[in-house]
Amino acid sequence: MSAWWFGVALGQTCDLGAFTTPAATVSVAWVSPVGRRSGARTWLWVVPTRELRAFADDQSQGRTLQWLGLRRRDTEPRRRWKVVVFDALPTDLCRPLDGLPGDDVAGVARCDDRRSPDPGRDQACGKRIDRGTGKPSVDAWRAQWATLATNGFCVLPLERL
Repeated sequence: MSAWWFGVALGQTCDLGAFTTPAATVSVAWVSPVGRRSGARTWLWVVPTRELRAFADDQSQGRTLQWLGLRRRDTEPRRRWKVVVFDALPTDLCRPLDGLPGDDVAGVARCDDRRSPDPGRDQACGKRIDRGTGKPSVDAWRAQWATLATNGFCVLPLERL
């Protein structure tokens, strides 16, 4: 059972005041295995690049992926991972807050209920779940590739972040 569903089962509510409000332009990062591609209509899970870099600075790749909820173990991954960095406007993003009312939370629109769940991954109340600690780690937003790629992007190996 994912941590998000576990929280719902216990009646835990989101602390909507815990979200950061993005600046007028925010750098966001999509982390994925090398070779994973995205189409123009694909909705990506992105996180603030600044927070990702701050965490990854003194951590292993495995621990960084675990912090993002992308791996269960903190060991070094066998396959290579990449980071795609975009400049985004808050209007390009939505917050995945499944089932919660409201249109705007801390300057970002709430995703519709189809885009909020993250099958096979852990996320809770608009944040990724650190699979090492079981606690929320970083704001998670959804955005469409075509919208983010309009102003260009940068791709680099996770180990060079």
